[in-house]
Amino acid sequence: MGSTWRLCFRVSSLLYQPLMRAALLSTSCIASRLSAETTIAAVGFSRRLSSHSSQELDSQRENKTECAVKQSAEETDTIGMRALKAFARMTGFYSRKNVLRRSALWIYKNTFDDIDYESFFRVCKLPDSMHSWFLVAHLHMWLVMVRLRREGEDGQFLTKQLVEMFWEDVKQRPRALGVHSSSLIAKSMRAWSGMFSGLIVAYEEGLLLSDKILAAAIWRNLIGDKEAVSLTDLETMVCYIRSQVKHMDTIDSELLLRTGRIKLLPCTLTPIT
Repeated sequence: MGSTWRLCFRVSSLLYQPLMRAALLSTSCIASRLSAETTIAAVGFSRRLSSHSSQELDSQRENKTECAVKQSAEETDTIGMRALKAFARMTGFYSRKNVLRRSALWIYKNTFDDIDYESFFRVCKLPDSMHSWFLVAHLHMWLVMVRLRREGEDGQFLTKQLVEMFWEDVKQRPRALGVHSSSLIAKSMRAWSGMFSGLIVAYEEGLLLSDKILAAAIWRNLIGDKEAVSLTDLETMVCYIRSQVKHMDTIDSELLLRTGRIKLLPCTLTPIT
């Protein structure tokens, strides 16, 4: 019985070996054929690639760069970043008041960086001085305060933050301009502090009642050389204030409170010569 199994095994081995050699030979042929086809395809691809314009290649490189940047941005959202965000939430970084404080900073920057002070000095016949800067800056502070009045408690909180920033700016600006006399700065601060609320009341009355009253408030408080100013100049200032108030009313409340994104209309003041 054992000899019979050994005989069967030898017969099967003799039959199996030629089959394996044939299979290996067939596989080798297929591999060589695939290699040749791949080489031909590669040559064809390189020819097509060489026919592309440099502009198309640049476009492909830019796309690859954009993908790499996106991938890098996604990779930065690691466990460490998520832990940092969680820590920020725990420490109140995203609390409502802290968000409003950051919004106040952006509102102040976006508002006062966009003011064309020289145009106001020309139209309002104001000298180029710290006092003139205060008058023009205060006008725009009041415009922002008018807009924030719609926002309830959040608006009141933002207004308080902005007023504090404004007075800090007023305090530091004379020193930046080369005025180092503490007594002179203190005297000016007292004068400006007394004017702050009075100017607001005058502008508010004109805004609520009529253009004539608003023009009178501008003439009394914002005009420097009253003999040189014209009725057209006053009309220009009234239109500027009305248009800015109307424009600010269109700003989305949530966007304003969350990001401080506010943009003044471009200054279109044209002084009369």
